Amino acid sequence: MIGRNGASHARQVRVRALGTSAMTLAAVLAGPAFAQCAPEPTVANGTTTCRGTDADGLRVTTFGTRVLVEQSATVRGAGGPAVVVRI
Repeated sequence: MIGRNGASHARQVRVRALGTSAMTLAAVLAGPAFAQCAPEPTVANGTTTCRGTDADGLRVTTFGTRVLVEQSATVRGAGGPAVVVRI
């Protein structure tokens, strides 16, 4: 079937699907970068390093854990403290 502008229905569906995929990819790439606090959960007597931006905070639940937040990194709590220590 030919549409109003001369394009077939199948082609219109493909173009819309491609446009939707491109918009989704752009939204994902434009979103905030999340820190890779690793390892998370923390490890006893280990070091957890955070890079980038962490929007949900870090919970330390082990003894002897060292937390290293790199100079350009940001750790934020989701409605609470950025770093919580519960040992």
